[in-house]
Amino acid sequence: MEWDLSLLFKTQDEIETLLPKLEEQVKSLTTYKGKILDFSTKDLSDFIDEFELLQYSSAKLSQYPSLRVSANSKDEDAVKLMNRIQKITTDWSKSLAFIALEVGELLQNSPEYLDSPDLENRRYYLQRLASQSKHRLSEDEEIVIMEKDQYGVRQWSQLQGDLVSKTVFEIDVNGEKQSHSWSSGYGLRSHKDHETRKSAMIGLGKGLQEKADSYAFALRNVSANYITEAKRRGYSHYMQSSTHTSHLSVEIIDTMFEVLLKNVDVFQEFLKIKAKLLGTDKLRGEDLEAPFPFTSEREITWDEAKQIVVDGFTEFDPEFGEIADHMFTNNRVDAKPRDGKRAGAFCSTHYEDKSSFIMMSYNNNMDSLGTLAHEMGHAVHAHYITREQPLFHSNMGMPLAETASEFGSLLFNLKFMNEAKSEDERKAVLFNMVEQFMTAMYEVGSRTLFETGLYDALDNNEYLNHEKINEIFWDARSKTFGDAIDWLPEQAYHWCWKPHYYIPSFRYYNYPYVFGEFSVLSLYASYRKDPQSFTQNYKAFLKSGGSRHPTEMFKELFDFDLTSASFWEAGIEELRNFVDQCKSYL
Repeated sequence: MEWDLSLLFKTQDEIETLLPKLEEQVKSLTTYKGKILDFSTKDLSDFIDEFELLQYSSAKLSQYPSLRVSANSKDEDAVKLMNRIQKITTDWSKSLAFIALEVGELLQNSPEYLDSPDLENRRYYLQRLASQSKHRLSEDEEIVIMEKDQYGVRQWSQLQGDLVSKTVFEIDVNGEKQSHSWSSGYGLRSHKDHETRKSAMIGLGKGLQEKADSYAFALRNVSANYITEAKRRGYSHYMQSSTHTSHLSVEIIDTMFEVLLKNVDVFQEFLKIKAKLLGTDKLRGEDLEAPFPFTSEREITWDEAKQIVVDGFTEFDPEFGEIADHMFTNNRVDAKPRDGKRAGAFCSTHYEDKSSFIMMSYNNNMDSLGTLAHEMGHAVHAHYITREQPLFHSNMGMPLAETASEFGSLLFNLKFMNEAKSEDERKAVLFNMVEQFMTAMYEVGSRTLFETGLYDALDNNEYLNHEKINEIFWDARSKTFGDAIDWLPEQAYHWCWKPHYYIPSFRYYNYPYVFGEFSVLSLYASYRKDPQSFTQNYKAFLKSGGSRHPTEMFKELFDFDLTSASFWEAGIEELRNFVDQCKSYL
C-alpha cells in the first residue's frame, strides 16, 4: 500500500549529481537568447528537442520531493528539499523565460513555419504557444512574476496545506471523543452511523472554523493575485487563461454550464430520492455523503481492490489490465492512510520513465475502490501518452484528462454492478455511481460558481473575510442544490480545506471535473451503440494526448460538437436514464 520512490531517486547523492548536469543544460539553452528570431524551421525543431530533454529531468527532480511531502507533510527533510528545488527550478525558469517570448514572436512573424514538415510533431504545441504570446508580458515582467510567486502567492498555498494537515479534529465516534487528522476524519463523513457522520461534519467544520481567518487571508491573496495578473495580461474574462491551459474556450464552458443549470432538477430529484431511502422528508447536511441503506456490508480489502481494478480494466481492453497490474506490482501506488498525508487523491506522471505514481487513502470501501479506479484511469492514459507523444504534447488539459479517467470509471462501475454478489450490492453500485456523477457535475460545478463569486467580489472592491466568503459559498451552492438540503452551520467552512482554491496554478480547477463527468455520459451513449468501433476510437483518443484541439478530436473520433448544447443534452439524457433506474427501487 506504499509507493517506492526509490524508483525515481535511490539516494540524495543521485539528486546532487543530477543538479549540475541540468544546470549545464540550462546554460546551454541560454546561449540562444536573442537568436531565436533568426531560426529556420530546422533550427527551431532542434532547439525544442534540446529544451524538451531538460524538461524530462527537471520535472522528475521537482516531482520527487513533492510526492514525499504529499505522502507525509511532517517529513521535514522532504519539505526542505522541495523548497530548495522550487528555488532552483524557479531560477532556471527565469533564465529561460525568453524562450516562450521569442518563439511566440517568431511564429507571429512567420506563421508559415507552422506548416513546415520540420515542425509536424510539435505543430499543435507551437500553435498554442503562438496564440498565447499576446498575453505574455516582457521578459523582465515575467521574471518579476516568477520571483514574486516563489516567496509570495505560493506560500499561501503551502500555508493552507500545512493548516489542514497539522490540525487535530475532535470527533465523537460511538460516544467516545477521538482526535483525528484530516484524512482519517474525512472518511467518517460517510460512516454508516448517522451520529458519527454528524459529529464528523461538525468536528471537521469547527476545526476549520478555528483558523478561518487564516484560510480567508490565504484565499483572498491567491484570488487577488490571479485577477490582477489576468488583467495585466489582457484577458477579457476571468476564465480565459484557464481555458487556454485546458485547451478549451469560455464558450464551451458557458454552454456546458447553461445546460447543467437548466437541468438542475435532475440533481435535486436525486437528492430527494436519497432522502426517502434514508427515511427523511428532506436530506440533512450530514447525510449528503451517507451510505445508502442497501450498501453492502462486506469490506473490500486492498488485495481484493487491486484484483477488481485489474480485472475491470482487462475486460475493456487486455492492455489496460496489464498497465494497471504493472502499477501495483511495481509499488507505484501509495494508498495507506496516515497522519500528515495530503487530503484527496492524484496521479503523477513521470515522462522520463514513462510511468506514474498514484496517491490516495484507501479505506476498504466502495468509495475508495472508485477513487482507485479513477486514478488508475489517469495512469492508463499516461501510459499511452508517454509512448505516443513528445513531452510538449503530453499536456492535453485537465478536461480531457478527466474524461479519459472517468470513462474508465463508468465502465468499471457498470461491470461491478452486473457482477454484484447480491441485489443490495448491485443497487449500491448503481446509486453510488449516479451519486458520483451528480457530485462531480453539480457539487463540483458549484465550486466553479463559488470561484467566480470570489473574483466578482474582489473586482467590486469587497473585502473577503471569512464571513463574506461563507456568504459567497452558500450562494454558489444554492444555484445547484436549491433548498433540497438542510445544512449544518459548520458546513459553511467547506471551502477552507479544498486545496484547489489555493494553488496558484489551479485557478478554475474544478470545471474540468464537470467536463469530464458530463462528457463521459455523452461518450457512453456512443459506446452503447457500437462498442467495438468506440473502443478503437477511444484508444486513439488516449494516444492523441495534447496533440490536437479537443473540438477537433471529439468531432473526428466521436462526431460530437463541444460547442453545441445538443452534445451536453445527450449526457443529461443518459443521466436521467440512470436516475429512472434509481427511482424504480423506491
